[in-house]
Amino acid sequence: MVDTEFLLAKTTGLMEDSDKSRQQLLEEVRRLRRQVADLQADCHALKLTDQKVQGEEATKFRALAEMTTAAIFIYQGTRNCYVNPAAEVITGYSQRELLAMDFWEIIHPDFRSLVKEWGMARQEGQPVAGRYEVKILTKGGEERWLDFSGGMIEFQGRPAVLGTAFDITERKQVEQDNARLYEEARRNLAASREIEIAMAQRHAELLTLQYAAATLATSLDLPYILDTFTREITNLLDASGCVIAEWNPSADTISVIAAQGLSLHLFESLLEKAWPLAKVPLIKQVIQERRAQQLILNPGENLGEIPGWRTAGTKRLLLLPMEFQDHVVGLILIVDERVERVFSHEAIALAQMLANQAASALQNAQLYAEVKRRLNEQIALQKATTAISSTLDLDVVLRQIAEQMGRSVDATSAYICSFEPETMTSTVLAEYFGPAASADERVSDLGVTYSLPRDFSNGFQRLWEGQPEEIHLVELSAGENEQGHMQAFGAKTILNIPLQLKGQVIAFAELWESRRTRQFTVDEIALCQGIAQQAAIALEHARLYDQAQQEIKERARVEAELRRSEARQRALLNAIPDVMFRANRTGHLLDYHRGSEQDSMWPVQVQRGQNLAQILPAEATRLTLGHINQALESGVQQIFEFRWHMPHFYQDYETRLVSSGRAEVLGIVRNITERKRMVEQAMQAERLATLGRLSAALTHEINNPLQSMRGHLDLMLEFSASLEPGEDKKFLQIMRQEVVRLSDITQRILNLARPWPVARRPVQVANLLRDVLTLADSQLKQREIQLKTEWQEVSPILAAPDQLVQVFLNLTINAIEATPPKGQFQVTVCPGQDEVLITFSNSGPAIPADALSHIFEPFFTTKPEGSGLGLWVSQNLVHQHGGSITAQNLANQQGVAFTVTLPSPPSMEITDDTLNLRAN
Repeated sequence: MVDTEFLLAKTTGLMEDSDKSRQQLLEEVRRLRRQVADLQADCHALKLTDQKVQGEEATKFRALAEMTTAAIFIYQGTRNCYVNPAAEVITGYSQRELLAMDFWEIIHPDFRSLVKEWGMARQEGQPVAGRYEVKILTKGGEERWLDFSGGMIEFQGRPAVLGTAFDITERKQVEQDNARLYEEARRNLAASREIEIAMAQRHAELLTLQYAAATLATSLDLPYILDTFTREITNLLDASGCVIAEWNPSADTISVIAAQGLSLHLFESLLEKAWPLAKVPLIKQVIQERRAQQLILNPGENLGEIPGWRTAGTKRLLLLPMEFQDHVVGLILIVDERVERVFSHEAIALAQMLANQAASALQNAQLYAEVKRRLNEQIALQKATTAISSTLDLDVVLRQIAEQMGRSVDATSAYICSFEPETMTSTVLAEYFGPAASADERVSDLGVTYSLPRDFSNGFQRLWEGQPEEIHLVELSAGENEQGHMQAFGAKTILNIPLQLKGQVIAFAELWESRRTRQFTVDEIALCQGIAQQAAIALEHARLYDQAQQEIKERARVEAELRRSEARQRALLNAIPDVMFRANRTGHLLDYHRGSEQDSMWPVQVQRGQNLAQILPAEATRLTLGHINQALESGVQQIFEFRWHMPHFYQDYETRLVSSGRAEVLGIVRNITERKRMVEQAMQAERLATLGRLSAALTHEINNPLQSMRGHLDLMLEFSASLEPGEDKKFLQIMRQEVVRLSDITQRILNLARPWPVARRPVQVANLLRDVLTLADSQLKQREIQLKTEWQEVSPILAAPDQLVQVFLNLTINAIEATPPKGQFQVTVCPGQDEVLITFSNSGPAIPADALSHIFEPFFTTKPEGSGLGLWVSQNLVHQHGGSITAQNLANQQGVAFTVTLPSPPSMEITDDTLNLRAN
């Protein structure tokens, strides 16, 4: 291995400067080497500390933090939650002082606002730089430079920021001194440009080596270490790219873990497999001999399966072993597209030093990752346990367990599914989709039930035996049901974990990987089994909880029903206004309830065994005891009334007695005083109302004949000169008939309370209608109403002519009054089945729907001056003839039609007795 001091001294020997300048440069190189050695020592100490941490998780992590020279800060919100001793040394503040400060208070004012903004944004999940250099002010006011790296963790159950900081003040000073020396050397070597360039290149290489070594030694972030190292070594050697592979001695394979300058597709293809060294003899030779090799790639030359050698344009390869504590842990493959490029011994030596530093950093980072992984496992198990104990909501618990299981092993999605052995079906109970889940994978399956023999005919064999089972898409045969299911949802690997309780599989968990075919590690499977056991406990707790809840609900339902029944019975009893009692044959009370009404005649409470004679008057007691004996002997309910006299008033009561046992009765006593008074008042009111109705009916019925007589008298007086011979006599006969009808109406109104027998004879309906239309002729002419008649041949009917004339005239006058001037009025007669139909229709407005059903009720009218008796009287007269009368609105608001239906012989035999019976 080439000595760095020798190389730098040899380089500086080219300088044509004073011995003093050379001596300063040599001293600077020695000092830098000592710093590198110190950094290596710190890394070695950190490695030893990490090895101690490995078995004790959180406690060991704290020991590692307190032993390292790097400052470690953990803060939540604005305040520091934890600082290690190194933080006290670097800042000058005590741990108590740092914990009482906001995390940005020690930052130099030039950087304070930016650090505060990034620190808060990181906690909110916003993208922030993972590593940066920042200047602070110590307690003594001294300025120091820190290399700060930060990331999110969970601390005491809540999100927090974990930050590591290394004091790079000396490195900054070295950089400034080197820059100063470089500037001095540039001025001193202005005469020799070639030497100046060589010196600058060596300084740059040295600085790159120093920076990379410091970065690798002070960081525990594996992705950051790999990214930094591949970039720095590629820049150091001015190469096209590089590949880092980790060596597995037990399997004698290498696995690519990082690359620089390769296409994403090539890099992903390299990540998917382990490379056996038997197929790569050149790499095996480099590892065994622990010596770097470089070679030129000739066209068509086959170097075996060297990762990355087929990269387009690769002409030269440099293979470097990565050593840590005298053991090879990996390999670095440098690729370059220039065939004329030769890596110098000095460059190889520097690259080898950097490779060894990378090996140390890689081991430390892997150790840290292992400790962090174990800590995350404990956190995942703790969260699963917390989820079970914090709620009895099964959906919430299973959803949290699925999320913890998926997060803990970085699966793209996770599912909790039931298992029904009787039906061989499974239902998805909970699901979790990780950030990397594909679009097809994110299609929700929640609540979907699958038939296992149909949908997964060859899968889950080990699962039913209680063993985890991995299913890989590439290993399934074409046409298998599992293959179609995995292809439809984008899964490449599925890990099934059984959920067992008392040796029985009650459910299972599925962990999906849609990014690549994946072999889950033994530790990952063990962690998932631990979480799955918590899920099984949650399912059992939920089952027991549901069972208990059902029992509680059923008991509560029964108790509530009993309470409701008791309340109903009590309310029913309290709502009854009557006095209730149970008594034996001799009248002694067995139970007593006064009732809801406050009756001063009855006591509020009585003593059990008290006799009715002590409560009731003598006559009421005699009646009650007598009926008690009758009820007990006959078994028939006894009902009787009695009056309870007081000095200034009395009360009437009705008593009902029923047998309720071998020698006891149930009695209900109701106060009927008010009811009797109301009956008497109602009878008096009915007599008055009947008198009023008779008076109104008489007035109404007399008015129509009087109007007819007045009309004919007006005609005779006004048109006596123009009357034809005999026409005046005709009018006088009509008026005489109306006078006779007035007498008949008066007689019938006075006898409305009883059927009025009249003599009936066969009559022609048409003749009656002609007389009616003659009576109404003057009114038709005055309103210019067009009269239409349509009379078919019908059989004579048995009727009282005057009563039908009254009905027809009432309907005609109503129709004329409802018809607008120049409107239409039509009368039709047509036969029916053993009946005659007479219809009076007009073109007036329709009767409102809410009034149509009440127009035949007495005293109901829509006229401002109507009495409401005309249609009621007409309906009664038609009913006395065994017929009916109806009213309806014509279609499209064309008017109203009243239809009178009368029986017609010989289809039925009508006698006066029959008609009177129907009228009754």
